[in-house]
Amino acid sequence: MDINVSLKKIEKNFSNKQNKLLQKIEKLIGREASIGLISLQGSEQTSQAEIEVIANLITQFQPIKISEFQETPRHITLEGHLDNWHPLTISPQYKIQNTSPNSQPWAIDLALHLNRIIGQDTIRVSSLGIEYDGYPSHYIESNIKKTYLRDTAISSESGIQSIRISPESWKRDPDFFKKAIKKYFNHSIKTVDQIQLSTIKATKESDLKRYTNDIEDQRLTKCIVCNGRGELAGSECPICRGMCSILESTARKIDISEYDKFPCPSCKGINCSACRGSGVITREKAISWK
Repeated sequence: MDINVSLKKIEKNFSNKQNKLLQKIEKLIGREASIGLISLQGSEQTSQAEIEVIANLITQFQPIKISEFQETPRHITLEGHLDNWHPLTISPQYKIQNTSPNSQPWAIDLALHLNRIIGQDTIRVSSLGIEYDGYPSHYIESNIKKTYLRDTAISSESGIQSIRISPESWKRDPDFFKKAIKKYFNHSIKTVDQIQLSTIKATKESDLKRYTNDIEDQRLTKCIVCNGRGELAGSECPICRGMCSILESTARKIDISEYDKFPCPSCKGINCSACRGSGVITREKAISWK
C-alpha cells in the first residue's frame, strides 16, 4: 500500500489528543513525518510527551522525510540532514537484539545514525541513542542500575552511545539537548574529516612514490658488473650483454659479490702469469683486460 494512503487511513483513527499533537508537531517536522511518529503510540510504548520531544529534537535536521514505513508490525524510519548535508537516519523505537537469551529486543526511544557519502557508498560515521525517561519507574534505584547495564550492553553490541533526558531537564532547557546532539555529530565529522584527509594524502604520496619508482625502473644506468665497458676479460658481459648499460631496477637486484671472479682468458696452466695457476682472475682485472 502507498505510504500516503496508509498515513491518511491511520490519521482518520486519531483521537482528539493525537490530533492536537499533530497540529503542534507538524509545524516542526511536516505532516507526513508527524503522522508516522504519532502512529507509533498505538503499537509501541511511546507516550505523546516522548513523541513531542522527538519531534523537537529532529526539527534541526530538516527537511524530514519518511524513508521506510511498515504498518504491521508498526515501523517507521525517517531521514534528515545536518547543516553540512551529511545524511542522517532517524529511527524512533529502534530495536537492538537483547544479549540475554530469550529476552525481548531492546528499544531505543530514538536512534540517530550519521552517514557520509563517499563515492557511490554511504558510510555510517557514528550513532547516538536518545532516551526520554518520562515514567516515574525509571527513577527507582533498581531500575536505574538495570539502565546502566542496558546502556553498556547496547553500546558494546551496537556502538550506539546514549543520552538520557528527564522531563524536568527538558522543560528547563530543551535547546541544551538539541545543541549537544549536534555537537556530538560535529565531533564525529571532524574525526572522519581528519581520517579521510590523511588517507587521501597517504594515497597520493604512495601513488607518487609508485609513479616515481616506475620511472626509475625504466631508466638506464652504467652496468655495475663491467663498469660500463660491455665486456669482461675479453668476453661479452654476462649482465649487459655488451650494451654497457642496464635498467636501474636490474642494477638494484644485482649482488655484486657474485661477480668477484672470472675465468682466466689466457690461462696456460700452472705457469700462467695472469692468474698464477688459479684459473680465475678478479673482476677488476677482467674489466681492465686488453
